[in-house]
Parts: sequence; structure tokens; C-alpha cells
Amino acid sequence: MKMKLMGAAALLAFAGAAHAQSSVTLFGAIDSGLLFQNTSAASFNPKAPNLGKVYALNSGGI
Repeated sequence: MKMKLMGAAALLAFAGAAHAQSSVTLFGAIDSGLLFQNTSAASFNPKAPNLGKVYALNSGGI
């Protein structure tokens, strides 16, 4: 009986502390960038054909 009363008292004591937060702040890093590539050949071969210029938005730059 005494344990039930102590448990109920503890729940009531912590009930006031358990409430919703009034504001939420999000933070982080924006990890994107503009990619410019003057050849779209997927090779390190110096004689690879130049297929033009490529502009792209990439992510994961860090």
C-alpha cells in the first residue's frame, strides 16, 4: 500500500514536467553545390572525346 502511494506521488510530481515544447528549432548543414564539368567523358584517358559541358546541381559535396 505504501509503495503504491509513493509511486502515485512520484508520477504526480513528474507530471508537471512532462509537457509539450512550445517551439522547435531545426538546424543542420545545407550540403549541395553547382557542378561544372567541361567534358562528360567518364575516363581519365587524355584522348577521350569531349562530349560538351555539363552543369548540374549535386549533393553530398562535403
